[in-house]
Amino acid sequence: MAFDNIKLPNYSFTVVDGYFFYFSHSNNMLVKKNSSGDTAFTYPIIDNFGKEAISTEYDGVNFWTLQEDTVSGNFIVKMWRIENELCWKKHEVAFNAVEDLHTYNLTSCSVEHFCTTLASGISEEDYKVYINKSLDYESYEDYEAIMTVGPNSDGVYETNTVSGVLCDGSVGLELHMLNSFDEGTNISFVTKLWMFDNYSALAGNGTLFSYNLLENYIDYYFVDSDITDIVASTFYETYDKKYIAFVRGTALKFFDIDEKRVDKSLILDNINSAGSTIYPIKDIEISDGTLYRIQNKTTYYGTDYSHSTYNYQCSPIRPFVDSITLGIYPKIIPSDGVSISELTIVVKDQYSEPSKFKTVYINDDDDEYGYITIPEILTGSDGSCLSYYRSGTSPKTVNIIAMVTQFD
Repeated sequence: MAFDNIKLPNYSFTVVDGYFFYFSHSNNMLVKKNSSGDTAFTYPIIDNFGKEAISTEYDGVNFWTLQEDTVSGNFIVKMWRIENELCWKKHEVAFNAVEDLHTYNLTSCSVEHFCTTLASGISEEDYKVYINKSLDYESYEDYEAIMTVGPNSDGVYETNTVSGVLCDGSVGLELHMLNSFDEGTNISFVTKLWMFDNYSALAGNGTLFSYNLLENYIDYYFVDSDITDIVASTFYETYDKKYIAFVRGTALKFFDIDEKRVDKSLILDNINSAGSTIYPIKDIEISDGTLYRIQNKTTYYGTDYSHSTYNYQCSPIRPFVDSITLGIYPKIIPSDGVSISELTIVVKDQYSEPSKFKTVYINDDDDEYGYITIPEILTGSDGSCLSYYRSGTSPKTVNIIAMVTQFD
């Protein structure tokens, strides 16, 4: 079929270093594919994988899967790692309806994590770890995470727990390393699991909850009608924000982890050419500023397609200029060569957020005496800028045009 690309038999996937990974439950292996759909490598699973993955995530070192357990109504999250070209299960979390006294209907899982490298080598018996991306001590005094370092020169990984940040900015309270690792080795911190649960005691509402991996309990609930039937989500971090990104209909929405609210959204094009049918997005992943959406129905160049496998479509995530508006006050002034109108330009991105520090060009078609006082200007932190038009000497309708260019 035209426009097939990775051709996944299962919809749950993740992206690592430009490759697409998915767990084949029928063949009991982790499969690595390139963007053309060719299999680059397969990793046999040293365990029984179980039922088909509902969600697959990657934390920089480990893979995580959400699956139905063997008992109906129970779910399980497993952590997997590639070692010596084999895929090993390293950890699991069970969501048991009977033990937890809760009816689960888990539909998507995201892994809150933080990736970096070692700023200096680690020796055996070390109790602190210096990392290249600093953690603010005041914000992370009670920082708790599962930390995985590796591999070292012998192919060894080590998983430990971090229960705080030391005054010198290193991590490590109650940490005790068993192996040595070189400077620059990959390191991952996983703090929480974020789960979309389609069961709610309140009719018409879905639930997003966070699960503390160190203490093994649900520590936060967010209940809202806007998060029902969510099957595609992923963790997403900017330089100053942490989000759980999820798809609701034709919108990609962002739940702000710190503020505990849906912060922003953008419109996706997962709809047929007639605009009457929404194509389900089964899973998402964000990598290098690009959203990868897994679908088996797509629209290209005005033609609708159905695919026998699941394939990706891309959407840009990094902010880009999406709109510019020009306000003029007053709109009518004398053609005396001295009167002035104030020009207010507002530039926004695809999230309807201000586009900061973008170059705006302004021109007019008045006679030789009318002109724009500041024809080239940068938007400020609020996405706006001011200029002025000084009138010419010929009575006429004057067209003023503002254009914006994004260089970053």
